[in-house]
Amino acid sequence: MVSSSLSSCRTHHFQGNFQAYKEQQLLLLLVQQLADALFVRADHRLGERLWQEVDALGIDPDRVIRLLYCGQDPEDMETLREIDNARPRTAARIRHFRRWFGSLRLPHRQPAHKRGLSPAAA
Repeated sequence: MVSSSLSSCRTHHFQGNFQAYKEQQLLLLLVQQLADALFVRADHRLGERLWQEVDALGIDPDRVIRLLYCGQDPEDMETLREIDNARPRTAARIRHFRRWFGSLRLPHRQPAHKRGLSPAAA
């Protein structure tokens, strides 16, 4: 398992800064180890230790969960990398959407009972 992930590390050309690349490689390795511990071995104690390591390293647990449950083989580093690389664009879109909606000023409606309407008629 480790030798295949190391060989793919050498052949992959990363984009962006080296720190982000190292963090992603660590993330993918932890996802592989968690999948093995939880789904293959059913070793919850090892799984708990790995989750503690995820927390100690400051890795976003949502990234780990997304890759664990994406339905892809955890040994397929290239596919997991593509899925993880798609995340920033999606997150940026969501932030843009929230900023846009945050700037909208919608008219405030009073609750139905304050407007003299019964809740069923509202």
